[in-house]
Amino acid sequence: MTLTQATYFVRLWGYGYLMEHGMGTAPITALDRQIGSFYCSHSDAADLFYTQNNGTPRAAGQMLDKLSSKNLLKRGEADGIATKLSLNIPQSFELPKKETINDTFYTDDFDPRNDATLVANL
Repeated sequence: MTLTQATYFVRLWGYGYLMEHGMGTAPITALDRQIGSFYCSHSDAADLFYTQNNGTPRAAGQMLDKLSSKNLLKRGEADGIATKLSLNIPQSFELPKKETINDTFYTDDFDPRNDATLVANL
C-alpha cells in the first residue's frame, strides 16, 4: 500500500465513522474498526481524496477499485448516485489501547556497602 492509498483509506475511514456516529462526534480523536456499511458517491469520494488538487469522480472511483482490490473495502449495491461501501479494516490498523501507568515508585533501602561511595561523591 502506498502512502497516497493509505491517506485516502484513512480519509474514507473517517468519513464512514462520521456517517455512522453523526457529525456531533467531530473532531475525531480515535477511529475504531467497528464501522458499518455506508453510502458514498464518487463525487463525495473525490472531495475526500483530492482536497489539495482537483480530482475527478472517475479518478475517485478508480481509487475505490484499487482499495477494493487490496481487500480493504467491499463495494455493495449502487443506487445510481452512491455506492454502499463496507470497510474491512485489519486489526493491525487500530491503535493499541492505552494502559494505565502507575506513577508511584519506591526507593531501595540504603546499602552501606554499595551506596556509600555514591553518596560520598555527592
